[in-house]
Amino acid sequence: MSRFKPIAYNFDHSREELIDRFRQRIDRNDRTRLYKAERAELALHFVDRLQHCQSEAEAEALCKAEMDLLEEGYPIASVANKYLPEWRKVIEQAVEDGRLPTQSLAPNEFDKQYPHWGLKYLLYPNSVQKNLKERTTIANNQKQDNLKPIRADRFIQTARDLLAGRSPQEWEAGLLALTGRRFSEIAAKGTFEQVDHPYAIAFKGQLKRGLQDPDNEPTYIIATLIEATEIIATLERFRTHPRVQELADLDPVQINSRFNGSVRYHVRQRFEYSHLIPVLAGEKSVSVHNLRGVYATIATHFFCPPNQATHRFVQTHLGHMIGDDELTRRKNAGATEHYFHYFLVGAQGQPLNEKGILLDRFPPLPRFTQQPEAADEHLEASSTEINSDRSAPSTETADNLEPKELAMADRKQKQASRQPSRVTIPSELMHELKTLAARKFDLKKTATHAAVLEAVIDFLKDGAASTLPSSIESFGPTFQWFTQEIEQLRQQVAVAHQERDRALEHSETMKAEKQQAVAQLQSLQQKDSGTLATFKAESETLKAESEALKAENEALKAELVQFYQLRQMLLGEKGAPAAAMAESETRAIASPQNSSQPPSAESTQATRSTTKATSNGTAQPKGKTSSDPDDESPKRIMDDDTALEYMTQAIDLIMAWNDSPDREFNHKWYISVPTLQQLLRGSGYTASQPRVRMALDQRRQELDDHHLHHGMSQRHNVRHDLPITEDIVM
Repeated sequence: MSRFKPIAYNFDHSREELIDRFRQRIDRNDRTRLYKAERAELALHFVDRLQHCQSEAEAEALCKAEMDLLEEGYPIASVANKYLPEWRKVIEQAVEDGRLPTQSLAPNEFDKQYPHWGLKYLLYPNSVQKNLKERTTIANNQKQDNLKPIRADRFIQTARDLLAGRSPQEWEAGLLALTGRRFSEIAAKGTFEQVDHPYAIAFKGQLKRGLQDPDNEPTYIIATLIEATEIIATLERFRTHPRVQELADLDPVQINSRFNGSVRYHVRQRFEYSHLIPVLAGEKSVSVHNLRGVYATIATHFFCPPNQATHRFVQTHLGHMIGDDELTRRKNAGATEHYFHYFLVGAQGQPLNEKGILLDRFPPLPRFTQQPEAADEHLEASSTEINSDRSAPSTETADNLEPKELAMADRKQKQASRQPSRVTIPSELMHELKTLAARKFDLKKTATHAAVLEAVIDFLKDGAASTLPSSIESFGPTFQWFTQEIEQLRQQVAVAHQERDRALEHSETMKAEKQQAVAQLQSLQQKDSGTLATFKAESETLKAESEALKAENEALKAELVQFYQLRQMLLGEKGAPAAAMAESETRAIASPQNSSQPPSAESTQATRSTTKATSNGTAQPKGKTSSDPDDESPKRIMDDDTALEYMTQAIDLIMAWNDSPDREFNHKWYISVPTLQQLLRGSGYTASQPRVRMALDQRRQELDDHHLHHGMSQRHNVRHDLPITEDIVM
């Protein structure tokens, strides 16, 4: 069976036209240099030119020229990892179709043998490949040395919201996050079947393994981050959508080109722009590959046994290692190293390092791999022949055997005659029988052919009785699930009781505090009443004294008039009494110390503090002086570099304040534009909002990590009653 579909060698454009378009786009700096269809045509033109090569040197030069052409528009890493594989696939197909001859070439230094010159030389040398791999390794090491924090609860809830969205693109984005699968596997190429475990699915259709025969692709278990029933229901709704059904017969590249852009929009919108998944160093955005990394981290937290290495668990459920044989014999998959870029944190930013936290409530994930149907016990799905004596040697062969060998062959023949004959049944008939038996007898979909036949035989013997044992057995998982649900409900009820007790205790505390506040209020009211009565009594006393002083003053005035009248009579002065009295009153007003009652200290202070004369004769408000620093307006920072220096210092001070080990959560500060402006004003400076925002944007990733580490949101600062200058001063 051919691994490739036949390709029609029909050229819509000449090679020269395609190259001219390619170079024009390079000159214009277009983002797309060659479209998929154009690359496919160029690869066919290349095969056509390979046909005319008469020597290995000529083919090597042709391959070198083709690689140089691609390097005009793409970096070497893209040419090596993305575009050359497209050309090589077309060459392999041409060799298989007979369009290019199969050549017996000597193996290379690594004992690799190629069937044609094009496959041998359309490939970068090992030194280049090694250098590209080292660069990838260095970049991956940097990511693993700087893991990014992820909130598992927010990630899962966002994925659930996508499953409840309106479009199939949103559904697929949610499915990608919750299953860890690739784009084309969800869209069309993967097969998903429910198993007994509530958080597991049997998956078949792994890409990137070079398998082209769907019937022989292995099945393995993947973990789901929510209930598997919800995943299966969403998949059915997704794949029955008309827009998705159009993708069923397309290859992965075509599926990606038609559907990937709109799905990626939702991935970035919900996971990247919300700062739920930080962009990794060296990457431009959040991708489906990043979703697989977060999925692997959360699945490990949920289901990885504490005594199993994380790498072993992840490679099993991502499909890098499939089957017990691979897991036992092969070295751990290197591809798994590219999925350890995140760590989980709680609501307060605390690391969550536990593994397998759900294993006390649910059984471990099953390790199930499905082998091809033809290897199932005594049944072969290839023909209808019955061979009862396949082990018996032919007469011609027996005549050529030695006596000892002939005796051994005779013993084997006798043993084979005592064994049941091996029967082969068409696979279509066996599949139909297996499907009917699964519905009729409550058999698992993973039941062997022998189990299916045994159930059928039991049914033919006594149809009514045969379903009873299987029905009883089918209650096992249901009863287990029911028991787990009851236990979970009990735990929830216990938590509810605890919360109720805490609420009652809090209510009693609040009631006691209220009573204490009422008592304090009453005490204050009593004190205020006593103070008011005292004040009234003193006021009445002062009023009586004032009236007495007024009467005394009037008496003194009368005596003074009599004195001046007597003086006038004796000395003969005219108008003296009135003038003398006016002079006396003026003197009394100008010299308050001569009055019968001196002014109070309060009135004197009030008069003194009403205004203060300055050196130039102007008056200032109460409590202010010309040298008071608070009277000066903040100084605006005019130079950009100076402003950035001051704001950097302010940001560092706030971060150091928050990072203090003994700092309480409510005493920490969220770093924002108002916070920085307030801190700058407290130090006698001011800066515009655009400048402050620019300084924050320059350190956005660092600030996001800082806030996430401390569990602070944008509304965190409402917890503070006092300004930040009460805590921090520059």
